[in-house]
Amino acid sequence: MKENFVTIINYNFIPQVLALYNSMNEHISEFTLWIICVDHLTKDFFVSKKYKNIQILSLDKLETEELKSLRKSRTLGEYIWTLTPFLPDWVFENDKTISRLTFLDADTFFLKNPIQIYKEYENINKPILITKHNYDPIYDQSEKSGIYCVQFIIFNRLKGIEVRNSWKKECLRWCFNKFEDGKFGDQKYLDKWPNKFGNHVHVLTQDDAFQAPWNARVYDYSKAIVWHFQGFRIVNRGKFIYFGNYNVPKNVVENIYKKYLKIIKENLKLLEHDISQNSNITMINKIKSLVKFYLLYFKILRR
Repeated sequence: MKENFVTIINYNFIPQVLALYNSMNEHISEFTLWIICVDHLTKDFFVSKKYKNIQILSLDKLETEELKSLRKSRTLGEYIWTLTPFLPDWVFENDKTISRLTFLDADTFFLKNPIQIYKEYENINKPILITKHNYDPIYDQSEKSGIYCVQFIIFNRLKGIEVRNSWKKECLRWCFNKFEDGKFGDQKYLDKWPNKFGNHVHVLTQDDAFQAPWNARVYDYSKAIVWHFQGFRIVNRGKFIYFGNYNVPKNVVENIYKKYLKIIKENLKLLEHDISQNSNITMINKIKSLVKFYLLYFKILRR
């Protein structure tokens, strides 16, 4: 079965989403990756490249007036979280043939074919599948950040609509980058799904299938199907975050992170090529800044 995936990014996340796309090409035979572009530079980049198996949707064509009004009172990150519950329906509306769709964070990366995840999803016969953080006990942030992680969620087109609608309403009312009254961003809302929507929501039982810096000490990295590179961020010209505040074992760095960084570096060459091919001054300057940031990041990493 052809799988459909959706993610949402701004221009700064192009290297990560290209790495995700590379991993999908390596491990998944048939797929379409839908990318919701937050800004015109992101849309222009992907439209010009015409990648096979990538479909582009521009946010300005999808936003309602209610969403636009919220954009003024939330940071870009908070606004993107607010939009997450809307992504499945936007894709379903654009392609009536899609029966199921998986939301992915842009900084996730496939290490293997996810067929075992989809087999569990099909066998349990529930329309929505979510995953746990599975925190290392010394890093457990479940109380504030949530038991479940908005990193990979499978949705059925026709079933579980009430879950999506409930999530939309909650995120419209409140979606901020802070813990308040049992809420945190778009994520803590998932904590109540298994009880509130038990007939519609399944929690993946393969705990080691999704790994990240917050549980890298707990599981055998060779068992991971998807790695979540949370914490891989550029902060400013001279400061970069690699693992966030987590202690990642050396063997994970050697076998997981270095592969990811190599792929990102290869993708940066595509951005550099755009400098010579593009006449859009704004895009050229953005590309130059992005490439410079990443190259400096690699120098720091090699020390």
